[in-house]
Amino acid sequence: MRKYLEDLKEYYPNPDESLFLNEFPPTSKQEWLNEIYKQLEKSGKLKDISVISWKTLDDFVLNPFYTKEDLALLEFIHDYPGVYPYTRGKKFSQTWDVLQYIQGTEEEIKIKLEQTTRRGADGVILPYGRKDFPYTFYGKSITNIESLNNLLDLIEKYQFKYYLIGSSEDLYQVFKNQTLRTSILFDPFLDYLLTGDYTYDWDDFIKNLKNYSNNYSLPFLAIRGDVYHNAGLPPAMELGITMSAFAEILTNLESHEILAILPKITFVQASGSLYFLEIAKFRATRRLIAMILKGFSIEDYKEGPQQLAVSSLFHHSIYDIYNNMLRNTISAMGAIVGGVDSLVVLPISAVNNDDDEFTRRLAINTQLILKYESHLDYVCDPAGGSYYIENATDKIVEKAWEVFLKIEDQGGFKKALEDGYIQNQIKEMQKIRINNAKSRKEFLLGVNQYPNPKDFLLEEYKTINLIGEYETKDNPKAIQIFRAPIFFEKLRLKTEELSQKKGIPVIQLIPFGNLAMQRARASFIMNFFGCAGFKVEDPGDLKTKEGILSFLQELSNKKIDAFVLCSSDNEYLDMFKQIKDDFAKFNKPVLIAGLPESKEDLQNLGIFDFIHIKSNLFETLERYQKLFLETN
Repeated sequence: MRKYLEDLKEYYPNPDESLFLNEFPPTSKQEWLNEIYKQLEKSGKLKDISVISWKTLDDFVLNPFYTKEDLALLEFIHDYPGVYPYTRGKKFSQTWDVLQYIQGTEEEIKIKLEQTTRRGADGVILPYGRKDFPYTFYGKSITNIESLNNLLDLIEKYQFKYYLIGSSEDLYQVFKNQTLRTSILFDPFLDYLLTGDYTYDWDDFIKNLKNYSNNYSLPFLAIRGDVYHNAGLPPAMELGITMSAFAEILTNLESHEILAILPKITFVQASGSLYFLEIAKFRATRRLIAMILKGFSIEDYKEGPQQLAVSSLFHHSIYDIYNNMLRNTISAMGAIVGGVDSLVVLPISAVNNDDDEFTRRLAINTQLILKYESHLDYVCDPAGGSYYIENATDKIVEKAWEVFLKIEDQGGFKKALEDGYIQNQIKEMQKIRINNAKSRKEFLLGVNQYPNPKDFLLEEYKTINLIGEYETKDNPKAIQIFRAPIFFEKLRLKTEELSQKKGIPVIQLIPFGNLAMQRARASFIMNFFGCAGFKVEDPGDLKTKEGILSFLQELSNKKIDAFVLCSSDNEYLDMFKQIKDDFAKFNKPVLIAGLPESKEDLQNLGIFDFIHIKSNLFETLERYQKLFLETN
């Protein structure tokens, strides 16, 4: 063996002896910055890294690059997997439990359980309780204890892990009055958040909390961070509020009682589409749990709360629905690489408040492929050492801690909740998220960016109760869970409905002049008006005045609701002076793609509007929908 190894040196020289490292010497952070400044200067931008940095919704900045020098500044960089404070994971492996969410009637669930068994799931989540409870997952709940017990008998035969999810009121009755046979995701604050009322006896819960902890070996408490995520909160704000709720429960216990109850608490967290930030969020969660427990004089604990991740519905849409597969995959990978204990991927059709065998199979296969084909369970904390993710983790921890301390200044989570402080913070962030979606500051693929013009869904959705609609609640202390695409979905469905009488609005492009600019602007306009379900006709390059006039003659009997000129800014004024009289006979608005300096002159000549990158997408589309379809 020794001789064999000696022989290998000829083919695999010691790195110190190799010319490779000398040919590619390390690059310092300052050298990277100097190169970036050169490129910024070439593009006419300030020599300032901030112009290409990302200011997140949590109000911290992530630079476009980090180096080894940045890691030296982080406190937790020397943490190890499986070692307190568990930033890099609670285990020495990356494995996780593959869960499937199952909803429906008792008989439907029995069929789905058999399918789930064959497909390789480790456990299931079942919804239980009132039908009218504001959605947190989707679908039909089991509404009586007899059906629940029948299903639990069946689940135990399959040797599944299983969880119940539902309202605080319903779940409290289950573990208060029954022998606990299943893990329960009971969040004591959930009902207050979503309805403005506790709906159960809070004092009785606190009084008996120690007894519940002693009597039950299974997890029965949950911190529902997924609710804050699906209410529109970014990662650090979500974690700050989540940690405050966690601390509020612990304040009612002594140190030894906290240690006993920790393994019976589950953090339910949504995993969204911001891949790197989601990885950092799950890592930051464990760091923050350690920081909270340190405040209760608890360090180096062996068994902590579980992390159960669920794929986010916040960006899911009914339009171009297979994009939800991409969203689910990103969500799943973010949670797995972030080190969660268990994961449920919701079907791509969850937004329809239902699922089918195909979408359920896609959901579980997403995890199985990541586990058994991509082998994401082989490497412990694969994000460890990533300059970007390590810094993102640190910044999320820092900002989340700020949020937590502000709630503590209000008297703690329960008082801040009852005073409406937390709800007001959430509602302010919701305004920002809604505006970002409507103005396209936040891209929603297939919804406010690159819509599929072939999606016509009105007939299908007449009988479906979409989840995630945004409605103002009567109780100011109740928060609203919603989906960002819902506003465009309702707008587009309304276009379809109104078009049954007048036909789909048609936007006729008039491209001419500079080829690069006309093609770019034609694409922009097709994308822009397509988000409302309008039809955009592109004849290709019309080149000159003669080409335009010839094309206009062909349109005499065609349905057109508006024209849009597409060219470079400096060509619009001269061309429109020559052709404006030929548009008059159509008696339709003429718009311009872009915002040229000659705007006032063009308006004086009869240009109706200017569609450009700074136009508020949703407001503009609403205005044109009324003009084309609601005006006589």
